[in-house]
Amino acid sequence: MFANLAIRGAGFVISFIIARVVGVQGLGVYSAVVNTASTVAIPFSRVATNNSTISASLAFNQSTVVFRGYAKSYMLLMLALSVVSAVGFYFLFSSSISAESHADQSLLFLMITGTSVIIASLNGAVLQGFFNGAGNFTVPAKWYAITSIGISLAAFPVIYWMRLEGAFYLLILNSLLPLFVLNTKLLKLESPVKQFSQHEGARTHVIKQFTASSPTMVVATINAAVTWLCTIFLVQKYYGMVGVGLVAIATQWHTLVLMPASSWGNVIIKSLSDSMKTNSPSLITGTVFQLIRKNILATVLVGGLISLASGLITLLYGVSGNQLILLICINAIAAVIMSINNVQERLFLCLNQQPAWFWLSSTAFLIQGITTFTFMKTSILAVSIGMLSGALALSLLAWIYGRSLLRKIGRDSGF
Repeated sequence: MFANLAIRGAGFVISFIIARVVGVQGLGVYSAVVNTASTVAIPFSRVATNNSTISASLAFNQSTVVFRGYAKSYMLLMLALSVVSAVGFYFLFSSSISAESHADQSLLFLMITGTSVIIASLNGAVLQGFFNGAGNFTVPAKWYAITSIGISLAAFPVIYWMRLEGAFYLLILNSLLPLFVLNTKLLKLESPVKQFSQHEGARTHVIKQFTASSPTMVVATINAAVTWLCTIFLVQKYYGMVGVGLVAIATQWHTLVLMPASSWGNVIIKSLSDSMKTNSPSLITGTVFQLIRKNILATVLVGGLISLASGLITLLYGVSGNQLILLICINAIAAVIMSINNVQERLFLCLNQQPAWFWLSSTAFLIQGITTFTFMKTSILAVSIGMLSGALALSLLAWIYGRSLLRKIGRDSGF
């Protein structure tokens, strides 16, 4: 939890300093690089963490040779995916962001920066998974926290003297330094099982794991693509890099609003799994309502405080007008709906209805994209309105379909 706060805090600090020292347009360029790189990497990184944790847990209990063999196979796969993602980053960024928007930075330099973010996302996901699988949960968190705190302390003097280029150098350092340390420490991990075991088939196993996870990657790809189109491409097209910067600020605070609801996902799954054992629709529904109330309460509390402070936030970032205030407030409302969806997604997971969630999510993303595109020419608020419409659509569709699933459980179990 502390590491997550340190990482989030570093993001807030750097964004705030860029906005104040360089300007909101500079923050827009910075956000475009980071978010475009994340867009092409997220579909792979989300799967990599879960799959590598499972493989590492099994391999660590066989032998050190097997453990390192699986680690090597995963790193090679991540290297290949990093190349693919870097190519995707180049085409997305160069075709959608005008050269005039980043005249002070060459495309090659931005490519290097974006590739660093991609490598950090993919390689970092596997490192997290292997340390988790070996039972060393605190090692990655510790080094990510140390790096983030160091970057935060260095941010102001570096950005003040080197402007936006300094922020990109810090981003590269923040991306690659923890990986160097964690890769070194991973090589020193040894299995408690001392007998010699071969690791034949590790590469095949890793590839099969990723192939089996393709539905999850498709959902993540659709989500990332819609988010990129709505927050980067369309915003830059109609409102320039200043608009991208405004949306980036609002998105950061939106993420903060959602942190409480997203921090106890495992607790939600445990509560729902326990209620499933009864096969009682009324008990399951009661558990769902209880979890939703908890999420709503936490989200409303944080979102309300941030909405009340939105005027002060606007002043601190040096932004004129009320667009940022409205973006933050609408995002806070959307966060409340998304906190409900957070519970419903895990309900579908416990009901083994991931394919259904895929189609419902895809429909919601489509609605979000259409809404944003329709109103983007009118106002930049279309970004937040589109996100709110997508969240509402998903919540309604999931509730209708979820109720039908619970009624079926009741009929099958005699309730």
